[in-house]
Amino acid sequence: MTFSICFFIFATLSISNGSEFSSRLCLDCLKNTTKTVVNLEHVKQTIEKPSVVCKDDNSLTFLWNVSKTLDYYLIKYALNESTESKFSYQFTRCNHFTLKNLAAATNYKVKLLGLNFRKKHIQKSGMFTVQTKKKLKNLELLPVKKLNYNLSFNGQDYDATVQWEPSIDLSCYYEIIWHENQKPGDHIYREFNVKNYLKNEFVLNGLELGKIYHFAITTIDKTGRPESKKKRLKISIPTCMETFRNVSMCLPNKPENLTGKGYLHGDNSTLMDLLLNWAKAEYNPDYYTVNFVSSDKYGNSSLRINFNITGDQEQCTIKNITKNHYYMIKLTAFSLAGPSISAYLKPTQVLITEELAQDIKSSNKTESFIKWFSVIVFTTFILVVVLYFRHKLKQWILKHFFIKDIENSMVRYTTTPVEDSKWELAETKLILDKVVGFGAFGIVQKGYYHLESNQKTPVAIKTLKAKPSGEQIAQFYAEIEIMKSVPYHNHIVHLIGVITKHRISNPLMLVEYCPGGDLQTFLRKIKVIVPDMKSGAVGRSFDGTTFSNMAYDLESPNAGLEKGRYALEVKDLLSFARQIVVGMDFLSKLKVVHRDLASRNVLIGENNILKISDFGLSRDIYTNNVYRKFTGGKLPFKWMALESLTHQVYTTESDVWSFGIVLWEIVTLGGNPYPTVPTEDLMGLLKGGYRMERPENCSQELYDIMLSCWQISPNLRPSFKELRDNFDRLLETQIEYISFNGTKNIQEEPYENFISTLA
Repeated sequence: MTFSICFFIFATLSISNGSEFSSRLCLDCLKNTTKTVVNLEHVKQTIEKPSVVCKDDNSLTFLWNVSKTLDYYLIKYALNESTESKFSYQFTRCNHFTLKNLAAATNYKVKLLGLNFRKKHIQKSGMFTVQTKKKLKNLELLPVKKLNYNLSFNGQDYDATVQWEPSIDLSCYYEIIWHENQKPGDHIYREFNVKNYLKNEFVLNGLELGKIYHFAITTIDKTGRPESKKKRLKISIPTCMETFRNVSMCLPNKPENLTGKGYLHGDNSTLMDLLLNWAKAEYNPDYYTVNFVSSDKYGNSSLRINFNITGDQEQCTIKNITKNHYYMIKLTAFSLAGPSISAYLKPTQVLITEELAQDIKSSNKTESFIKWFSVIVFTTFILVVVLYFRHKLKQWILKHFFIKDIENSMVRYTTTPVEDSKWELAETKLILDKVVGFGAFGIVQKGYYHLESNQKTPVAIKTLKAKPSGEQIAQFYAEIEIMKSVPYHNHIVHLIGVITKHRISNPLMLVEYCPGGDLQTFLRKIKVIVPDMKSGAVGRSFDGTTFSNMAYDLESPNAGLEKGRYALEVKDLLSFARQIVVGMDFLSKLKVVHRDLASRNVLIGENNILKISDFGLSRDIYTNNVYRKFTGGKLPFKWMALESLTHQVYTTESDVWSFGIVLWEIVTLGGNPYPTVPTEDLMGLLKGGYRMERPENCSQELYDIMLSCWQISPNLRPSFKELRDNFDRLLETQIEYISFNGTKNIQEEPYENFISTLA
């Protein structure tokens, strides 16, 4: 026979002559009419107070440690100001209980009683007070604290147990979101009720090897409405190799430290043998594949070589290479699981030696090791010495030139040689006008300079703010030197002259004045009138539909789009991209790296001619709050190439990456790149392979150009000459490459399928 046992409890508490506390409890079985009266006594032994697990506006949930000597528990509670007769009781055998139907924002006093029927006694905790939550209207609560995770491997993939410390509000309900790094649109949502789990942790199952996941948690109320901001966590899952350490099961690691050394065949010879070396793999692959492609100066392929070598090798030789030809080398490791990420080598990374080809001793590993070890030690020594003296020189310059006597530090500008005297202008012929732009330490004014013909020429005057530091002055002079070195070009803002005489510590740089303002502002003002256009696509006829170039002047930064002197067809946006490419191609041939290519640094001159500016060091003149201090400088993170973010490497190839961002800005009419991605998350996203998605109004062909600029390997990105050829071809066709039907406001709406829908 089975019995369903439950208890109806009625308690009367009384005090007898002092210390002993007695209770008369009536235990009533609902399916049995028999009543048992049990007399229990309070003992001095106490139990721990229960902890508050969570609370909302009408309930409180408690948790306590279960004692083996206690059979049941009573929760005694009442309003804070209540008398003993007003207390209510809840009965349970569990280690937790939720008090329901309470009043919001109200204090309750609570005590826990433990019952032992065998010994017929009661233990009690101390009385304590707890308040229910008030009803909230906005995001008033603090996010959770100390978010962390632990991983456990289940034989195939990983589980992550995410734990958090609740805020002082002790909320009961949470919304949890997570997704894989490369799939920001595939979010998984869960609602989590602490009352059901009694602990602040959540388990993510089935996390794939080598992936990065983004986790976010926010407090919500019973209806699902957010009550706090999100707290984020990045979860990195070990790779297959880190987990199994077996190349038969996992893709091999990328070959590391790939280097090359060329050995000439003889004096005045153009042929050489190329010796490749790389680091020994921690786990040897089955084999390596070497791919070699060579081309002449006209881009014609002259030699292709592909061969395999065993996985225990650390070097190989490619024979009979033409010294002055361009070539690319790719090294890939293979195992039963497949290929690794490839390592690349280009000519600029190859050391050409005077040794003859017959001196190569590939088979003598000891000699090779000694030779390379000596080279590394010697190179390291030289590098350390150079860096040391460079550091000392910099300190000496700052101490003697900028701090002690700035005037003396700039003496070379007061006694400039003849070739530089052509840049020095007379300050008496300069008329200053209004300030038209400023940054953290620079100012731009419009002005007029009287030439020898007494013709008044409009100029933009760049100078430093009051009391500049010695380093800022040095950077400004360095920018002047860069501007001097760049010949005139139609798509480059050119230097008109400098004024350094009698103002060594506060020089003026006069450059070409561009009345159209910067491209970013121009594009964003175009966006305002796009909905009124009759048509909107690049590369097709528009039935005469045009829109005016803004009569925007740096003097009137708040001016709207007004009727200007020039009509701009929508397809000219594609021409804008081409003009930028032409200017950058010119700079790249001069070995000038821009380092800050962005639409805000492209100015609009007469007749809608685009001109690249700010390829010196004072890059914060036109826009504020774009950079963040980092290793002594300021960096525009969202326009930077991955290698620039990770290793502070700036090359023409990194400028190509930035142009891809500029092209995205043009297509979106001044959209803000990665609009909802926090800066601190950007590097991890890019390293994981994520790239901005194709804007809805952009053709696949134009988007492919963007993606080519964002290749993770700089060697795989197109040159500016190749980009110029691409845009020449696009402008000759009548295909719709950019459409403005249904263009979204990228600045105001979260970008679809973006990581920062978690924001």
